[in-house]
Amino acid sequence: MTDNTPPPSPQPINDAADVNQFELTSSFDIAHTLRQLMNRREMVAVYFNQGAQFTLTTIIDVDVKKQTFMIDQSGSADTNRKLTQSERNIFVSTPDGIKHQFICGALRECKHDGGNAFQAALPRSLIKLQRREFFRIATPITNPLKCRIFDHPTGKLEYPLHDISLGGLCFSLATPRSDLQVLDQYHDCSLDLPLFGTLHFSLEIRNTRTERQRNGNSITFIGCQFHDLTGARQNLLQKYITQLQKEQLNRTA
Repeated sequence: MTDNTPPPSPQPINDAADVNQFELTSSFDIAHTLRQLMNRREMVAVYFNQGAQFTLTTIIDVDVKKQTFMIDQSGSADTNRKLTQSERNIFVSTPDGIKHQFICGALRECKHDGGNAFQAALPRSLIKLQRREFFRIATPITNPLKCRIFDHPTGKLEYPLHDISLGGLCFSLATPRSDLQVLDQYHDCSLDLPLFGTLHFSLEIRNTRTERQRNGNSITFIGCQFHDLTGARQNLLQKYITQLQKEQLNRTA
């Protein structure tokens, strides 16, 4: 198990995505999926401490009869201590580009083949997601796109985008705001898409998180879900996302 603090890949599925149809709820199917991850020695990111930290690990045992699974412990005693104190842990892996995500409760220290490990109950559900519309793509940092909200009670808001998908977007704030809360809805919003025009949409805030950057500053991210995007607007957005993917590929080629 290895540790880190900046967001790694894979990252958790954006809460703005409606993924209920991709959930596995059968304990047999869940155990089978975890065993596949174990047999392939896939790396799994575990987000803990209310999502503020993560560690990378592998699944080392799946017991269908006991309805439990095990993962490697970290080499850091501090990380292990925090993991045992975390009551909600998000597990994410992306074998072959298919995102797997599940949530479990407290981890218990145990032994496995003479080594230190953690054990937890099998999750009640597991998401397997490969539909491209729910995969987020990072938007440009230089000359960022701006999400504009015109019907906020305090007036027009404009914030730089962090990422986008066909399901929603995430924008960032240098200073947290108490008047941007989960489940808030705004119906007069827009985004200028270079080369493709202006996208008009409604949105609902689905999650917020604050992260400390390398320079010591904190940034708040606001994850949002699109509402009532027409087919024409979805096509416009898909064209922009495709163009953005091409540009990113060209830069790394």
